[in-house]
Amino acid sequence: MLSEKWSIQKGSQIHPPFVIADHLYFLANENSNHRVATKRKTGGLSCWSLDGEELWHTGNDPFMGRGASLYADGMLIVQDGEKGILRLGEVSKGGFRELASANVFGSDLKKNFDLKFWSPMALSEGRLYMRGQNRLLCVDLKK
Repeated sequence: MLSEKWSIQKGSQIHPPFVIADHLYFLANENSNHRVATKRKTGGLSCWSLDGEELWHTGNDPFMGRGASLYADGMLIVQDGEKGILRLGEVSKGGFRELASANVFGSDLKKNFDLKFWSPMALSEGRLYMRGQNRLLCVDLKK
């Protein structure tokens, strides 16, 4: 028989969470905090214990919008949903450590609106396939 162990009012609007080393990670960027600058600090990448306790969240540093994420080879790969920035990082119960980032779509980062880089990504043989509203892109992560 299934039974609810815990629930929270925070969640990932578009993409699924990951369980990595007995912790739950997801982009907590939903309508309630996505557009309001003062509420954005409650979102970003979020880490939870499997008992339902939030350990940390990145807030607005970085926020990452409603982007997609993958976990491969010990790295979290996140496509910023607002600006398309690709971030590679390590996660632990102690925090997020960005290892690299790149503006792979060449978006004008000064614009303050959502460019809707929300699509799921695919990873195969070191190549990352990602999509924005108007463009499909393949990035070679091995180089």
